[in-house]
Amino acid sequence: MAIRAVRQTSGRPMDAATVSRASKGGGKRIEQCVVQALNTLVRYAEVTALPNGTYAGWRVA
Repeated sequence: MAIRAVRQTSGRPMDAATVSRASKGGGKRIEQCVVQALNTLVRYAEVTALPNGTYAGWRVA
């Protein structure tokens, strides 16, 4: 949910490092968890992984 909230406020494609830095208590410490969560969201068609390493196309509930 936190990742989705960060993405919805941005409105642009973001990479995992940017998402983790924008999260409260984030940064390098949680970046690997963010990558795993983003890849899960790709599998569930919530986001699209772009060739440049960013994620976009988030559905808004």
